[in-house]
Amino acid sequence: MSQPTSGDWITQLVDTLERSVTTVRRVTTEPAVKVVRGLVFGIIAGVLGMAVLVLLTITVVRVLTYAGNAMFASGAWFAYLVTGLILTAAGIFFMRKRHAPPASS
Repeated sequence: MSQPTSGDWITQLVDTLERSVTTVRRVTTEPAVKVVRGLVFGIIAGVLGMAVLVLLTITVVRVLTYAGNAMFASGAWFAYLVTGLILTAAGIFFMRKRHAPPASS
């Protein structure tokens, strides 16, 4: 057997070490980073979605209050009535979309 030269075995050792570290990173770190990114972006989207929903609800109530005041002497009840009807209709819709519990025998 021939002995590798002093520079050759060092290069082989460093290449093997680099391959091992790259393999470990690819198998462990990259999937974890993808999962964490998904969680972070999902949380950000949820928070922004809730903020948009709250602002949209406030805007609808304000517009309906102004419309109610233009049509009636005191139109705040009109805003509450329409908002309540919209939210009740949404609640009925989602209640019908829910899954029925499995029947036990």
